[in-house]
Amino acid sequence: MSFPSFPLSFDWLPNGRLLVISSRDGLLLRRETDGSLATLAELSGIVRKGLPWNEMVVDGRGNAYMNNLGFEFPGGQFTPGTITLLTPVGSTRRVADDLAFPNGIFVTADNSTLIVAES
Repeated sequence: MSFPSFPLSFDWLPNGRLLVISSRDGLLLRRETDGSLATLAELSGIVRKGLPWNEMVVDGRGNAYMNNLGFEFPGGQFTPGTITLLTPVGSTRRVADDLAFPNGIFVTADNSTLIVAES
């Protein structure tokens, strides 16, 4: 796989592996031990294709939370954003809807609370 077209956010799994969001491609990529990038999840089926993925945070259990603005920014017509969870076993699901521009996510050290800033 070639380098993503718009790598917007990254974080590390508990085992030290790097995750990268390829925002415009709607892909979550993992850096393999040989340095290549492999698709871990296709995110375009979760929200309307082409909407930008913005940020990611990984908790101590290996869950990756990613936010989607919900509309093309800048200049697009406002639509609420979402937060999507990718579990360590590879399943994805929305965990929050109707967010006004989710732009900043954080998980507390005890993995009990996801904090979302809405700009």
